[in-house]
Amino acid sequence: MKPKYEHDCERCVFLGNYQNSDLYFCPQGSLPTVIARWADAKEDPSAYVSGLAFAKSTDMKKAISVTQADNVHESAHAASLRVAFLIAKDAKLVL
Repeated sequence: MKPKYEHDCERCVFLGNYQNSDLYFCPQGSLPTVIARWADAKEDPSAYVSGLAFAKSTDMKKAISVTQADNVHESAHAASLRVAFLIAKDAKLVL
């Protein structure tokens, strides 16, 4: 499995694809995160969502409403971020 979209961080670990998103784990120092990207970084640098605390949420209805408040309007992106977290957790990249 390969990323569909160009990503601009060499530290990120590609986790796989879900729906129309590439999923990543980024250790980024002391604040690790998960990322769901749905377009090339050069074409649309803002075409991603990230957030480990959000992705850990088991209440997806609440998490999606929080995401919408942050201008991420599609629940698919929220679901992709949750899947990224679950893969990273399974790979023991996050607790």
